Amino acid sequence: MPTSETLDKKLEELQTSLDLLTRGFGMMAEVLATHSEMLGEVLAAVSADPPESTLNDTLEEIAEAIVQQTVAIKAIGTTLDNLDTGIEAAVRRGTGNQE
Repeated sequence: MPTSETLDKKLEELQTSLDLLTRGFGMMAEVLATHSEMLGEVLAAVSADPPESTLNDTLEEIAEAIVQQTVAIKAIGTTLDNLDTGIEAAVRRGTGNQE
């Protein structure tokens, strides 16, 4: 039969083991809580709507500017096409030759 001293030693070892297990489980619970919090943040980040983009509006503004520029260039082209007849008419008026 074990002696009282042996039983006391065994009880002390069991108490130490139980204390270590309790601390270990406490630390595991803290780690799991931290992981849960981090996972929640990751899930919130991936499920969030993307921020509003102004790219579409900017592209529409650029397209409109190109349309306006095209109209202006066509008007310049028309003016240049008619420039020679205008110059010719001015020269004729200046020389008195109206033919």
